[in-house]
Amino acid sequence: MALSGCNSIGGFAGAAAGVASGAVTSNPAVGYAIGIGVQAATDATAKYIFRNWHKAAQDEIAAIIGNLEVGQSRR
Repeated sequence: MALSGCNSIGGFAGAAAGVASGAVTSNPAVGYAIGIGVQAATDATAKYIFRNWHKAAQDEIAAIIGNLEVGQSRR
């Protein structure tokens, strides 16, 4: 359940923004458009953050492995 939440952050944010803006403007099309925009922006931001974290972890692993001699191992 926790992992599935990572992929639906934008969906929840988009739904909340769409409902709120649709209620304020009384126009469901405006609410829908704002909801889609918020969802796309939130998903793109989350993917960017997770991609940077993953790259940092890979860089750290490569730096440690790069300093080992052939046949050596390390935790």
